[in-house]
Amino acid sequence: MGGDITGKAMVPIIRRQDQRDTIMFDQHVVLKTDAEVADIERKIRNRGYYPVRMSGDDYDQLQADPEEVTRWFTQVILRETQRWIEMADDKLRGKVHLVIVCYITKAGERYGSAGPWHSTQGAATKRACCRARSSHSTRKKPS
Repeated sequence: MGGDITGKAMVPIIRRQDQRDTIMFDQHVVLKTDAEVADIERKIRNRGYYPVRMSGDDYDQLQADPEEVTRWFTQVILRETQRWIEMADDKLRGKVHLVIVCYITKAGERYGSAGPWHSTQGAATKRACCRARSSHSTRKKPS
């Protein structure tokens, strides 16, 4: 089994006064309820992107500072990778009786060799992967 477990981009969902807004499929969308926000977040994730809730000030800061975008994206990737590992662990708990080895590598075209995945995310992802692996490795093979 294989495939991308990291998203392609962040999609900001910006809080402005009593509502949130975002751009989805090249259209400005105003979200007035929590249910609307949850629905658009699901649609964003299904497209392979990361929905990221933020304030208008956060959005303005990201627009002004590309390094801040990299910092946010790195944190989002780490959080979402951990979420996927935890989901897999939950789904497999009690069902898998063999050791599962997980290899996670960065996509070379997404970042340069010294990009944020290589320098920052590798250690945290490896720790998360090792936790997932060790939680299954104690299970015995059925007789």
